[in-house]
Amino acid sequence: MVPCDGVVLAGGASRRMGQSKAELLTGSGQTLLDRAVSVLQRAIAGTVWISRPYSYSAVSARDLVDDRPSAGPLVGIAQALQASQYALVAVLAVDLPLVPDSLFTQMYERWSTHCGLAVVYPQSGSISQPLAALWHRRALPTIEEALKNDRPWPVQKVVSRLSSEHIEVPLDILTNINTPHDWTRFRDAGVAP
Repeated sequence: MVPCDGVVLAGGASRRMGQSKAELLTGSGQTLLDRAVSVLQRAIAGTVWISRPYSYSAVSARDLVDDRPSAGPLVGIAQALQASQYALVAVLAVDLPLVPDSLFTQMYERWSTHCGLAVVYPQSGSISQPLAALWHRRALPTIEEALKNDRPWPVQKVVSRLSSEHIEVPLDILTNINTPHDWTRFRDAGVAP
């Protein structure tokens, strides 16, 4: 198990989906949120938090509620890095249903050989995914700078300003569910977990 805490990013508004992506049911009857939590619980040694949207009210001990509306996933990453007892946090967006728990071990092995890194993330060709990644506490100053703006920087811009490396993965691991069409195509392909 990777010695870190983790956070499932489930704070998005799911505007393009038209309903909460976190509550979509997989082929096994598990929600995407429950699946992501399970992946991290199998992968890491520490606590798994859930980053919730700004308006979320049913708060439990494992919830990190966005402290401002429409700030994006950087808020959840920052809150997890601030709350963690570890220097590393495993991040997994709820809408990445094919990310295996073994990916975090692979990324940790890369980080262990390059300890100065702030982010290790998966990539397939030119497609990268920093929302299924290991983030180090040294990324916090850059994240905080990004969040000072009225329109926070995109996650990719933050990563580009940090010491980072990627590991190559098969493209299907990076499957992202954003729209009803994405979800239907994913379910019809018979690959829904």
